[in-house]
Amino acid sequence: MPLSARETVNAPRIDYEYAPGATIVASVVSRPALPVALPWWKTYAPAISHLLAVGLLLAASAPILWFNAWTKAMPLEFAGLYTLAAETLVHNAYRLPDHLPFYGPGGTPFVYPPVGFYVMAFATDLFNIPTLTYLRVVPAVLVSGISIVAYIFAYLLFRSRLAAFAAALMFVSTPELLQVELFAGGVIRALALLWLLAGLTTTYLTLITGRRCTVVLSGLLLGLAIMTHPSAVPFIAISLPALLLLQPSRGNTLRIGIIALLSLITAAPWWATILERHGVDAFTSASGVMPIVAAAHSPGPTAGIHSLVTAIAVRMSVTPSIWLPIAQCLAYIGAAYCLAVGRPVLPLWFLCCLATLPLGIPYYYLPGSLMAATMLMVMCDHASRFRRQTAALHYSTLIVLLGFTLGYLWWRGFAWVRQQVPALSEDDLAIGRWIQANTSENATFLALSATGREADLEWFPYLLRRTPVFGKWGAEWTGRLAEEERLQAASIECTTTLTRGCISRFLADNQLTPDYIILKGAQQLHPLQQELEQLQQMTVVFTTHEDAVLQRPRP
Repeated sequence: MPLSARETVNAPRIDYEYAPGATIVASVVSRPALPVALPWWKTYAPAISHLLAVGLLLAASAPILWFNAWTKAMPLEFAGLYTLAAETLVHNAYRLPDHLPFYGPGGTPFVYPPVGFYVMAFATDLFNIPTLTYLRVVPAVLVSGISIVAYIFAYLLFRSRLAAFAAALMFVSTPELLQVELFAGGVIRALALLWLLAGLTTTYLTLITGRRCTVVLSGLLLGLAIMTHPSAVPFIAISLPALLLLQPSRGNTLRIGIIALLSLITAAPWWATILERHGVDAFTSASGVMPIVAAAHSPGPTAGIHSLVTAIAVRMSVTPSIWLPIAQCLAYIGAAYCLAVGRPVLPLWFLCCLATLPLGIPYYYLPGSLMAATMLMVMCDHASRFRRQTAALHYSTLIVLLGFTLGYLWWRGFAWVRQQVPALSEDDLAIGRWIQANTSENATFLALSATGREADLEWFPYLLRRTPVFGKWGAEWTGRLAEEERLQAASIECTTTLTRGCISRFLADNQLTPDYIILKGAQQLHPLQQELEQLQQMTVVFTTHEDAVLQRPRP
């Protein structure tokens, strides 16, 4: 007997088809469906809303991500070591070399994960993309991709387009993240973060759906992240258990183990080669930059705990001055809210990142942005319920609160980006050409900058193709990082204070005899230049509009 319209709507496991004559015929199938066909705009409404959210996210972040790429002639910050590594691959016929010259200083084992270098080498060599253009534009492209993947990842967690949009926008507008991912070094770091986010997204999708194909894809993406930046290893080790705690089950535990194993297998061509060439010492030396590893090597448990707590406090004290205060407050209040309602995964994920990741690797802003978005949505929910009378008042409350918060964060991020000045200049390029043409290949140098910024100094070994008397870049693989950082900090103190006799004492105390000293910002460093000429008998052999090169007298 035919079912009535009301009965057909409420009947379980019934599929409906339109028969000729517009008569509804019921047939038992494995899934329920609507009794009438939806209009196309309702069928595709979820996909359209996601596309609109992603489009709005890209439009909102575009001024922040692309401002410097289109307005500056030089890339921001530094990427001399990365650029030299890519060029070394080209000169070595794309075979992985044993050593990287000049950095370290005096050369360092080529143990850095090479995927980003290969991508850069292919782009600049095979496609003839200018190196400086690649360093300016590609990080903006990669961070734009990061914003899209961050939105997808946040949506899988929140199941809210609004919360996902807020989390993604806060994540990609964070100044400390932009300083690492958007500037020149982003050609490696942003690529690694893109692999990481994509791998974590497919991993969480695997935990939700149990699909086997996403297991393999997750292992491949996370393996590529490991082969792009070494900090991906501790972040993956923290993030996989965190995602498992969000979707706990025996089957998901097995899936997480398989994904971790597949990621290691994917990265095996890199780490197996390094172990064969250089042994485990290179990895153990590089792991010393992790706070928890440094604490483990402290003399005694008390000193180790103090070292770890100090490292976490340093990271949290750096955050207020760089990360936007309102986002920081939202993240910390969101952490307290998550703990109060019995959902401690995001706060624990955030804390473990602070304790494990090296200083300057801002991956902990991912759980931080998720916590901030959580608190923002809770605030919007309570504000919209307060004396709510109409739908118009409800939506206007959401628009005002979200618009003010995200608009403020966007403006502060854009204002910060506009203030950035490239570390590399035409004067630096001119000095590099002169040094290569007029000095011996065995000459050593010391670079000093009037700004005291480390980014001003990192480029010179690449530009000059000469060995510095000290330099921390690449020293993490040789075990000399602490000593090189001490020397660099002492030299920066001399250039910032301009105390007479400081640079002479520094050279004598550390037994440094550079053949050439480069003064970046010679006008500001004029007292130091006079000291070098009078006390060290050095002479100026080359000058540009801003810089000067002094030579030590030959014996």
